[in-house]
Amino acid sequence: MGIVLRQGAKYAFANLLGVGLGAFNVLWLFPRYLATNEIGVLAALEGAAVLGSTVAGLGINVITDRFFPLHKDLPAKHGGYLGFLLVYVAIAWLFFCTLFFVLYDFCLGFYLKKSPELPLYFGWVYVYAGLLAIQYGLESFARVYLRIAIPNLLREFFLRILITISVLLYASQSIDFAQVVALRIASYAIICVLLLAYLLRLRIPFWYIDKRFFRKANIYPIVRFGFFTFWGAIGITLVMKLDVLMLGAMLNMSQVGVFSLAFFIGNVLEIPRKAIAQISQPILAQAWRENNLPLIQKMYAQSSRNAFVVGGWLFLGIWLNIDSLFAYIPHSEVYVAGKFVVLFICLTRLVDMGMGLNNEIITQSNYYFFNFLIVLLIIILVIGFNLLFIPIYGITGAALSSLIAIVVSNGLKFIFLYKRFGFQPLTQEHLVMALIIIGCFQIAWIPVLLPVWADMLARSITITLAYWGANIYFKTSPEFTTLWNVVKNKIKK
Repeated sequence: MGIVLRQGAKYAFANLLGVGLGAFNVLWLFPRYLATNEIGVLAALEGAAVLGSTVAGLGINVITDRFFPLHKDLPAKHGGYLGFLLVYVAIAWLFFCTLFFVLYDFCLGFYLKKSPELPLYFGWVYVYAGLLAIQYGLESFARVYLRIAIPNLLREFFLRILITISVLLYASQSIDFAQVVALRIASYAIICVLLLAYLLRLRIPFWYIDKRFFRKANIYPIVRFGFFTFWGAIGITLVMKLDVLMLGAMLNMSQVGVFSLAFFIGNVLEIPRKAIAQISQPILAQAWRENNLPLIQKMYAQSSRNAFVVGGWLFLGIWLNIDSLFAYIPHSEVYVAGKFVVLFICLTRLVDMGMGLNNEIITQSNYYFFNFLIVLLIIILVIGFNLLFIPIYGITGAALSSLIAIVVSNGLKFIFLYKRFGFQPLTQEHLVMALIIIGCFQIAWIPVLLPVWADMLARSITITLAYWGANIYFKTSPEFTTLWNVVKNKIKK
């Protein structure tokens, strides 16, 4: 787990930089200079593009993790495997473009009445989704060489710098909103070019195409795996992005803008799990090939325990400061309507973190088709609960739908892994961590201090000392306890 921790730590650090800049963008810059419906248009376009990129990539995220090690040691630049994937992504993107062209008018029909702003920019989804698919493919090439820090820095930090520049240009009236959209798409193109340069520097031979690789014996298992994992990926994407798309159709773009801001706050909890999952997938693929079940169980338990302990701290920090946080957002009287969206998204991410690498373990096993069955259920649940809850609870109902879908999804994956392999990530330490989280909620009764920044600072310090002090005392995470002992010894010296 050494390489996992090192690259995971770098990944998390890059994510923290990105979250810091993203927080500035989403919580201050966007509300200050963009109207709520303009924020909603950007969020809806991103949601449609991310959903489209799962089709345009057709499982590219995990294909390389599973199949590259089988070709890694072959002569002639890994037997042309990585070159094949470039062709694979190109064909998948053309398939998406054809599908989207056929369904274009049908999709627009949902938004013409409630959100007439969105159709003006919907054509960008073709390019947006394609660039995301290329980005995912290039990142997967780097990931199989256990290089996730730099790609993540480009995606999470540098990309947000480019987005910041586009909004500042809009604020200075140098460009109009249509050009803001165009610059956002151009930002993703720049990231793809920079990723390409990084891979060239690593001398990863993804440009080499060998016609012999395109024999049925080589590509059939890859395409079959990509098809089933595509459904797994699109299910996860649906849970994350379908809320935005359905809100735009059922309410309006202004409500989408409020929801997207609140979603960003709650989604901060995803950082630890994404860091662990990104670097763990190639290792899990190797463990399955070697039938190393003890290692898989160990990674399952460690990922759950460590992600949950960090997620609990982030959850407390966000929710116990939520009123102060909204007070700093420009036009907070509009965006405070998303307060309970933050709560439900935080709980959604906390559940996901507590279940560890269940999705990645199933995806890299020979039972990856199980995700296909899960997705069919998730699609029904997300659409059904959104249709039920959005008319009643508005944007909060969409967040509640996501929570229910994630709880059901993770519950089924937990049962499957336990019944089939005897894997399960939960220990008594999870119960202790849950009790510590509940205990730390008493801090919410601290009298509110003025000014607001003093209240946030005092509350955050108190939460941090109480939470981590309790976790270290009860040794809920051996990895963090070891890290604390190392830091403590260095301080003593």
